[in-house]
Amino acid sequence: MKKIFSAAAADMDLVTRDIPVAYWQAFRKSDLADGAVQVRGLPLTEKQLSGYRIYEDNDNAVFDFTRLMMPDDYGVVLNRYRSEAANQTYDYGWIQKLHEYVRKNGAKMIRKISSRAVSSRQASERG
Repeated sequence: MKKIFSAAAADMDLVTRDIPVAYWQAFRKSDLADGAVQVRGLPLTEKQLSGYRIYEDNDNAVFDFTRLMMPDDYGVVLNRYRSEAANQTYDYGWIQKLHEYVRKNGAKMIRKISSRAVSSRQASERG
């Protein structure tokens, strides 16, 4: 499982680490046909997957597995990172707000980019 969104936090001792904000996974729809998706060893049926789907087009589907990967109370996640930080007074509030924003608006954040647009952008980056 790959976390799609994370926030980098730096404390006063310049220690930077990624703090998970959400766990999303994209699949080609053709790969979902066999029902082989597992999260944390838990096999999910097509019906169960539908409860996690946040985006779908003709070719791809994106699922938000955050609820399966993290406790419901995101503060628990932040407290674990806070307890490991060199600077115990670092304000993690912005990461909490980012988590809440992604949770509420995740489906609006995804859109399909045409292959023509991707090819054009890659060509311009090459110079």
